[in-house]
Amino acid sequence: MPHYLKDGHEQQEMVFHKKDVEAYNQLFEQSNSTDVSPLYCASLWPEFELFKPFISSNLLLKSTEIEQYHPLKIDVIYQVQLTLIEQKKIRQFIKYSFEMKINKNRTNCIYIMQTFLEKV
Repeated sequence: MPHYLKDGHEQQEMVFHKKDVEAYNQLFEQSNSTDVSPLYCASLWPEFELFKPFISSNLLLKSTEIEQYHPLKIDVIYQVQLTLIEQKKIRQFIKYSFEMKINKNRTNCIYIMQTFLEKV
């Protein structure tokens, strides 16, 4: 899969595999369909080099904003971009804001903005 990393921005091609989505649906007792739940996209974050330094950190998820324009389908190749849009120290915390955009053929499918806090 092509991979692109630039300061604060990373892009990859990703596929939602049928067996993984079915396992997720079963775990959360959701109906099986050819659509991928927007919440399943949380499984993509650790795939990015940009996010890997935070995996072992004790981050608190402060907020999540999801805008879905088109349903995500199983076994389709998507262009996924992760961007660190803000890193700011606020008192005893560092605030990190990330955005993830999932596109297919230049069509926006989903936009996810998440804000995390890390105690310093």
